[in-house]
Amino acid sequence: MNLNSTPFVKYDEIDVEDADLIDEAWDFRAEFHDVFELLDTLKAEPDRQVTERLMEIIEGQM
Repeated sequence: MNLNSTPFVKYDEIDVEDADLIDEAWDFRAEFHDVFELLDTLKAEPDRQVTERLMEIIEGQM
């Protein structure tokens, strides 16, 4: 029969200039999903009370 459904392509014929091969192959976000999920739960800035207390401590040291 000699049927082959997979065409052969030379490596040189594959255009990957604008592609991130690692991200395309393994999806970077999926690999570090637990880390990104944890970072999403953290607050980017402290509560106002924490900031005010820190300012009081710094001013008290001056």
